[in-house]
Amino acid sequence: MGDFNTCLLKNDSRSSSLHAVLRSTNLYIPALNATHHFPNCSPSLLDLILVSSLDHLVSHDQCPADSFSYHDAIYLSYKIRPLKSKPKILQLRNFSSMNVDKLCEDASNIDWLALYTSKSVDEKVDIFVTKIMNLYNIHAPVRNVKLKQSPSPWLTQEIKMLIDKKAAYKTKYKHRSTVANWENYVNIRNHCNKVCRNAQRHYFQSSVENRDPAKVWKFLQSMGIGKARQTTVPDGVDLNSLNTHFTSASNFTGATKASTSTRRPVSETGASGEITLKKDGPSLQIPRL
Repeated sequence: MGDFNTCLLKNDSRSSSLHAVLRSTNLYIPALNATHHFPNCSPSLLDLILVSSLDHLVSHDQCPADSFSYHDAIYLSYKIRPLKSKPKILQLRNFSSMNVDKLCEDASNIDWLALYTSKSVDEKVDIFVTKIMNLYNIHAPVRNVKLKQSPSPWLTQEIKMLIDKKAAYKTKYKHRSTVANWENYVNIRNHCNKVCRNAQRHYFQSSVENRDPAKVWKFLQSMGIGKARQTTVPDGVDLNSLNTHFTSASNFTGATKASTSTRRPVSETGASGEITLKKDGPSLQIPRL
């Protein structure tokens, strides 16, 4: 989004070249009116918006900025959906449901004779760790926990506490549907939504502002922007005919080759090692490297 110094209201070579480049990269230009208004000159469309998908474009428009520029201010609202992260498998122990009394009882019955009789410090450590790990494996065994989605990076501990507080007010209103409980829930809900929205905006802005371009593109790709399209061959296309067309399109006849060879420059090598090119005009001296 910005000034491309090419007026798309003109049907000239610059606008045609720009359209060709955009078509080759699968980019689209949302429609806008003339955006540049210079005194005593015809209005021109120089400021453009480029998007990879018109389906994700929610809205776009322009507004005058006469107080500081001859260009209109252009803006858009683009709907993006972050890519779903792959689920992660973590191995965790559930200590909260562990029977502490039974754990202490089994720990008191551990036979430590091998630990006492061992003369090596390393063996003592290995025996101690093995005994303790066996104890935990019985009372708090390791289990696989699948994390389907990583927590949002802008969710701080304060925001999580605010979300829990909102849920508590909502539960309180469900149990007792009074006007006061509803107003309390609405106030905390609106405040929580505002804090989350501001934190998300700050995260996006800090991730792309004054950052290394490679890191910015990596961040945008993680958000689903710039993802390469998976193109498929349309139904009804004969691949053999298509291949025959392109293999035969570049065939030249003998007359074409002969005509081309007669128009090529004549090259001569001078005594100084320079190559002289001649073609109906002054010679051009090119030093040999």
